[in-house]
Amino acid sequence: MSFKLIIFYYYLKYKFFMKSSNKEKLLSFQRRKIKKHLDYITKKSGYYSEYRGKELKDFPVIDKKIMMENFDTVNTVGLSKNHALEIAMNSEKTRNFKEKYNNITVGLSSGTSGNRGLFIISDFERAKWTGIILAKLLPDFILKKQKIALFLRADSELYNSVNSRVLKFRFFDMINDYKNNLKELDRFKPDILIAPASMLKILADNIENIDIKPNRVFSCAEVLTEENREYINRKFNKKIGEIYQATEGFLGYSYDSGQGLKINEDVLYIEKEYINNEKTRFIPVITDFERKSQPVIRYRLNDIWIESRRSDGDFMILDKIEGREDDIFILKSRDGKDIKIFPDFLRRALMFSGGDIQEYNIIQKTFTDIEVSFIPRNYKDYDMIKEKIKENLYDLFSSFDTDIQRINLTFSAYEKKNRLAKKRDIKREF
Repeated sequence: MSFKLIIFYYYLKYKFFMKSSNKEKLLSFQRRKIKKHLDYITKKSGYYSEYRGKELKDFPVIDKKIMMENFDTVNTVGLSKNHALEIAMNSEKTRNFKEKYNNITVGLSSGTSGNRGLFIISDFERAKWTGIILAKLLPDFILKKQKIALFLRADSELYNSVNSRVLKFRFFDMINDYKNNLKELDRFKPDILIAPASMLKILADNIENIDIKPNRVFSCAEVLTEENREYINRKFNKKIGEIYQATEGFLGYSYDSGQGLKINEDVLYIEKEYINNEKTRFIPVITDFERKSQPVIRYRLNDIWIESRRSDGDFMILDKIEGREDDIFILKSRDGKDIKIFPDFLRRALMFSGGDIQEYNIIQKTFTDIEVSFIPRNYKDYDMIKEKIKENLYDLFSSFDTDIQRINLTFSAYEKKNRLAKKRDIKREF
């Protein structure tokens, strides 16, 4: 079967036929898929061979560090880590992303957690993945003419190979000057626009200078904060959706990020590692039962998920992805115990500072040292906003019974990041 026929097959399958009528049927479907998948992986992957015949719960929980340390034996296609890195780094340097290992595409993750990861995917998996993504995201049937603009850190044959007379993908390299990209975007006139939240904000800032009216706009690759979502919604006069796609796979999506994020449980099985007593926040441990070249089995993400009470059929809905696990600040209580401050509390402290803040960073350097930087829309308000931020943050820390006398809060000049770097407003460095 040709590449495009595989795409079309999986598009039809996931658009029209992958509908579970109840939760029990979904769980039964997942169990069958997981069993078949584990049988295959334990025969092909040296790392997992000792788990042949065992149940999923008996498999080890791994993370990016473990995946990279065991890359040679985890993958099922005989590709060494050194060779994969050579291909990926060469693609990054030349900005030519067509080089492969046999029929395997190799790439680098963007590394918000501080250590970049490798991902590999076969041609068949690329076609299947593309079909599933298009089934969930395209507003119109796949045979209707549609143009899709992608602002990404790196190009991918995943999208270029789908181009046809009816479906046009255009990659906009984020390393290029955004003004040139704006001109090209204006000429392209996309029906669907996909970009990281920070790039969507730049496009929103310049929306009066271009004439585009996309049917759907999606944020990807970064946390979409509430303030940015509202701003982008207003400037585009459209509800902004989200695509939750990582090195670990196509995890979820929404057409309106304000209504939650639907997790793709028709390709994923999710285990929850709760991180607060109320069991409202958890770290997901995911198993992708469609991924074969680079198995993703009980893989612990570094993201904080907040599950919604809303329901959308049988699939899990998230209220939001709050950030990464290392975005959680850890302060000391008066009696020396660790206290977790989740990113949303910190964001609110800044956004309720009484001023219009364009960009900001809050970085925890040590248990007692926190550094804040921000750009106000009007610099004459800087001192007023700074004092209000200090007041809000100290009030926040006091409400958690932290020893605020030991907290050293400093302010520094805001440094703009490289366009290719994922934007993180809040970060803990230890």
